[in-house]
Amino acid sequence: MAWTDVAISTLRVLINDMGTSPTYDDNTLQQLLVVSALYVKQDITFDTTYTIDITTTGISPDPSTDATFMNFMVMKAACQADFNTFRTKALMEGVSAKLGPAALTIAGNSSAFKTLLSLGPCATYDKMRLDYLYGTGQLCKAILSPFIGNNFDPDSLSTSYDNNTERYRY
Repeated sequence: MAWTDVAISTLRVLINDMGTSPTYDDNTLQQLLVVSALYVKQDITFDTTYTIDITTTGISPDPSTDATFMNFMVMKAACQADFNTFRTKALMEGVSAKLGPAALTIAGNSSAFKTLLSLGPCATYDKMRLDYLYGTGQLCKAILSPFIGNNFDPDSLSTSYDNNTERYRY
C-alpha cells in the first residue's frame, strides 16, 4: 500500500517517534491511521468515497493521491496517539512504589500532556476541519442553497414593470 509509507513516516514525525528505538511499530501505527481515517470519514464528506476496513487495516481506493484526506487522517492519528499518552500519564500520576532501596515516583508530568492536547495535533485537527468546512462552503451551502448557486444569473429573473405602482415586479 502506497499510502502507508507516507502516512506512517509523517505520523512518526508528528508524535516524535523517530530514531533507533521507536515506541510504536509500523503495524500499530497503521491500525491507528485506519481507525483515524474512519473518524475523519465521519467528520468530513469528501468527493471520493473511501472504504475503510478495520480488520485488514485497509483503505480503498488508495488515498495517497488525496493530500487533504491524508493530512486529516495523519493529524487525527497524531491526536489519538497524544491522547493515549496523556491517558497513560494521567493514570500513573502520583504513583509511588518502593521496594527496599529502589523507589519509583511519578508525579506532575501529565499537565504538560494536557497542554499538548489543547495546543497540539488535536487542536490543529479541529482548526483544519473548520477551515476546510468553511473554506469549501460545505456549511454555508446547507444554509444558503435555496437562495444561491453556481449558476445564478440575476439577469435571468423575469421582471415586469407595473405602471400603476411604478415598480418592477419580480
